[in-house]
Amino acid sequence: MISKLVKFFNKRIPIIILLPLVVPTSSVNAADSSSTTLTITARVNAVCTVTPSVTSISLPDIPYSEFEGKTRGTELPNYASEQFELSGKCSGTSKFKYTFIPSNYENQTGCIDAKGLKSLYFCVYSNNKKIDFKNGTVEMKGLSTTNNGVMKFKIIPATGDSPIKVQQYSASLTVKIEPE
Repeated sequence: MISKLVKFFNKRIPIIILLPLVVPTSSVNAADSSSTTLTITARVNAVCTVTPSVTSISLPDIPYSEFEGKTRGTELPNYASEQFELSGKCSGTSKFKYTFIPSNYENQTGCIDAKGLKSLYFCVYSNNKKIDFKNGTVEMKGLSTTNNGVMKFKIIPATGDSPIKVQQYSASLTVKIEPE
């Protein structure tokens, strides 16, 4: 029987079966999908620096007699500091502001109160104009980098309303620069 089958298949012409080619498409096999949009941001900031010509300011020695008979706030210009400079620079903008923050201030004279003792005040001048610290912090706005951002200052001591003592007096002034 097997031999008859072999003979049968040997005599027949082979038949080729062609199957249709099935190509999957996205619509046929797609799953549910979603998308999102990412927002990318960056900010470029101006960078400012302030450089003082000196970091410590020493006034000439003041004789005790200069305080006798003087009322509060009497300035002693003969004992003023040497002129000093602040140089402000900003990259990214030409306009900036200074913020002056005194360690202590006197709200009637507008000067810096040395040691907070109300005995000796330091009055700050820029271009012969007094910077008024009556409310504490002072901002100078609208400054520019013309003349390399240089501003000139000096300190003039003034009498306080408490009795002066023979001792060393000091105060500090923080200067901050910001772009405008």
